[in-house]
Amino acid sequence: MRRAKPPVSVDDVFRRPPISSEQVLHPEKYLANEQPREVVLDDQSFADEGWRLTATTPLGEVGVRGLLLAGVPAEEARRAAAGWGGDRTYLFEREGRAPLFVWKTVWDTGRDAQEFFRAYNALLAGRASAASSTTEGDVARAWREGAVLTRVRVEGDTVTIVRGAEADAASAMPIALGQ
Repeated sequence: MRRAKPPVSVDDVFRRPPISSEQVLHPEKYLANEQPREVVLDDQSFADEGWRLTATTPLGEVGVRGLLLAGVPAEEARRAAAGWGGDRTYLFEREGRAPLFVWKTVWDTGRDAQEFFRAYNALLAGRASAASSTTEGDVARAWREGAVLTRVRVEGDTVTIVRGAEADAASAMPIALGQ
């Protein structure tokens, strides 16, 4: 921060602290006051299907990078997370069903979204078997781990991930996409 033009004092940072891990990792984004993008999911549509939202939180760029480090090389994880624009995770529960996890991410560009999509699928490839081949070109993938299905879809600058029991994950993706 001291190399910034004009220099930023520690007092300035305490008066206006970074609001995302992206601003901590990339001081130029703090200096430009780049805000995380809002991520919206219609949780009422899930409620209409009997799901109850029990938790929601963003992971942030540092969380995305840390997650990817579990299965891709450090430099690939860093690059794939660097285009982060915003995200939010949602955990839904429904009586008699396994929990349903939805993660919606938005990226600075469509290219950044594709890079994360590839890295996240590489992470899953290391621990799951392909449940189906990529569909609709390179925009969707499904992975099976026992009775759990993870669906990953990229559209423009957004990557949506749904993970849960197979039937629930399959029916939840259109809801998560707002379809």
